[in-house]
Amino acid sequence: MPVKTTDIDTERRDIDVSKEIARYLPDVNAWLVIALQSRKKTTTDYEFKWFESDPYGYWTKINHADGYAADATSLVVDDASIFAAKDIIKVARTGEVMFCTAVDTDTNTITVIRGYGETAGAVIDDDDDLVCLGNAMEEHSSKPTEKLRQPSKIYNYCGIMRTPFGVSGTVEASQQITNEQERARLTRDKSIDHRLAIERQFLFGERKDDTSNKRRMTRGLIKWITTNVYDAGGTLTENEFDKEVCEPVFKYGSKTKLLVASPRMVSIIAGWGKEKLQISQAAKAYGLNLKEYISPHGTLIIAPSQCLEQYYAYHSFIVDPQHIFVRVLRDTTLRRNIHNPDTDGFEDEYLSEIGLELRLEKCHAVIKNATA
Repeated sequence: MPVKTTDIDTERRDIDVSKEIARYLPDVNAWLVIALQSRKKTTTDYEFKWFESDPYGYWTKINHADGYAADATSLVVDDASIFAAKDIIKVARTGEVMFCTAVDTDTNTITVIRGYGETAGAVIDDDDDLVCLGNAMEEHSSKPTEKLRQPSKIYNYCGIMRTPFGVSGTVEASQQITNEQERARLTRDKSIDHRLAIERQFLFGERKDDTSNKRRMTRGLIKWITTNVYDAGGTLTENEFDKEVCEPVFKYGSKTKLLVASPRMVSIIAGWGKEKLQISQAAKAYGLNLKEYISPHGTLIIAPSQCLEQYYAYHSFIVDPQHIFVRVLRDTTLRRNIHNPDTDGFEDEYLSEIGLELRLEKCHAVIKNATA
């Protein structure tokens, strides 16, 4: 009978083993690469702070469940601090102009003269929009009351992130068939693990200073961004994307932003028409080959993220690269030979002590539940 392969001991067979190790892990974290290359700032303490000043608001709403009669002169609003005595205030829905005579910021109450312009006073509903048109001053008047608002103090923490790996002395001395020795393979793969851990915390992390254990966590995008949060509720059309997402987020900040996109979001945008997509020249400066979406309101560089999976597979984020920073207390370092002297082997680790600074949260956005 002829000899079959099963008759030959495996030790005698020359089995073809690929020299390369296939990896499921992505090679880059596109938006993190851009942030680390261009928006990195050192900090001198694990807690870092910054101040933000919002341009003084001109709009507020009536805050009274029953609304007000056409002759009511004392009105409760959401934010009375945007008004001062002698301001003129327009009720957007009815067109009525009122003259403000007094402001009580403690109770958010304004006192007004109704129907001060050409439009007669009318019933005001709860949540009606009011806009301050400025003031109307009499001749030879003293200066009006100042409206001053101090900048807000905001803070976050640097968290310590460590990704250890090691091999025994025997493994280090042994020769592997593949191109990389085991320690070299781990050095490469664990660097990707470490970057993915940083990205997950920058996306989903929450701020905490555990003083008793001397442990800190940094807050990520999902907790920072509270204003522009759009729930697609399933299908996201191009028209909805332009109107409900791009229109409000491009009202503030830069006209070129990053779309940290789930794989599903990338597919959704690709389905809207290839003419809206082009190669991003801005991304090439960082060694990245990314596409960008041109909306009527601004440009989005599409930075796919493999971290947006499972529950977050239908989430995406828009970030303004001019208003986001990676704060560094200890930059990412490969620490070799951190094992005890009597260890028969080698232990290494990647270590970072960093945090995320996101300024002017209205410049950014979250997209939820975009499934098709």
